[in-house]
Amino acid sequence: MSRKSQQRIEAIVATVTNSGHQPIRSIAETLGVSEMTVRRDVVESRGRLAVLGGQVVAKADGATNYALDSEETSHVGDKRIASRHAAGMIDLEDTIFLDCGSTTAHLAALIPPDLGITVVTYALNIAAIVSRIPGVRLVMIGGIFHGASASFSGPEGLRVIEGVRLNKAFISAGGVHRTLGVSCSNFYEVPAKLTALKNAANAYVLADSSKYGRVKPAHFAELTDFNGFVNERGVFPRSEIEAFC
Repeated sequence: MSRKSQQRIEAIVATVTNSGHQPIRSIAETLGVSEMTVRRDVVESRGRLAVLGGQVVAKADGATNYALDSEETSHVGDKRIASRHAAGMIDLEDTIFLDCGSTTAHLAALIPPDLGITVVTYALNIAAIVSRIPGVRLVMIGGIFHGASASFSGPEGLRVIEGVRLNKAFISAGGVHRTLGVSCSNFYEVPAKLTALKNAANAYVLADSSKYGRVKPAHFAELTDFNGFVNERGVFPRSEIEAFC
């Protein structure tokens, strides 16, 4: 590796560590090199950098937490426990969908290696976690990037999800209400959630119990659209979940 290449790599690492991610084009313009050179530097970074959805991200442990600031620091213990319950549901050679969100990020970190599992996601922070797990196939859905949720949206990504058959879909939610259904904060997340629901043999809401009884603006499903609900107390069939709402 040349000295110039090493200097560029250090500059890229510093940039994406501070910001969480940067478009390849932006980095190339800043450094005065081609996008191909940036991609080559990522390859030569010895695992410190990765390219996901046209964005360069740092693969250090702390670099995947660039978004979802408020959610990542709330009810952390409950989210981790709920994620452990969900991880116990993953079987050999499953194809699973992981929605965007902070709880699904905890689940991503618990996916066992070398079991032939395929993970489909449109969330950049989750993809960065999964990309480090040996033997896990990652299907990353791209499109227009939304920094607030570290996720992508767009018709091209939906077509990818439509072409995949999922054993299990773990769907995040900001609100789970007995009569007003399941909702989230961002309307641009709804098409991906609905497409995953349509193509999953089994679909589960993965959310800690603080989300129950709450309502968010973007409604996307009813309680009856799910096979079960996973929170820190365990895994519950839809017939029992109204007690939490």
